[in-house]
Amino acid sequence: MPLVIPHNVICRFIAPIISAINGRNVAKGISPLKDKLHTQCFAKNLSIIDNPHIDFSDEATAYDRSGIPTQKRMLVENGVPKLFLYDYDTACMTGNAPTGNAGCAPYYFTVSPGTETSDSLITSIKHGIYVKKMLGFGQTNMTNGDFSANLSLGFLVENGEIVGRVKDTMISGNIFELLKGDIQFSSDVHPCFLDPMIMIMPGVSLKV
Repeated sequence: MPLVIPHNVICRFIAPIISAINGRNVAKGISPLKDKLHTQCFAKNLSIIDNPHIDFSDEATAYDRSGIPTQKRMLVENGVPKLFLYDYDTACMTGNAPTGNAGCAPYYFTVSPGTETSDSLITSIKHGIYVKKMLGFGQTNMTNGDFSANLSLGFLVENGEIVGRVKDTMISGNIFELLKGDIQFSSDVHPCFLDPMIMIMPGVSLKV
């Protein structure tokens, strides 16, 4: 059953990847991507960019806390993790070059859009669920990508139309496995969050 993840929720599904490219987690050996840099790990249409220079963003900065210049960086390109993020402290401990990322975290990450509009993605669904809000998503083992969450607000999509609300529904799966499969992104992005909508094709476990 396909899942439609709107623009304002997609960041929660990308969060385990961001945690996995955190240089401190890599140094600790708890990152699922610790040995997979420059390896095809996700679908080829998944690209994630960190941009610390977005106008009017609260996270925008030219330098990190150690005075190292920040840069717009491609974190994942066409499904391939391109680099791990290191602050000055972690870089010194691990013998890597600092990337200018305080706390080994991105400043403002966004997912690159696709080619189909949000409306087109929804109308292409025969039978699926539109995820609006989740409850308890971050309380599972997000380090390795496992998630299990109740849909506090979700809608049933039938033949390309939202036909009603679903209740007593739980979704579960593994983010790293899901994002290897058939996923599609909308060409339009949220005006504030700058992220597209994502449609995840069958492969997620649904419990109703």
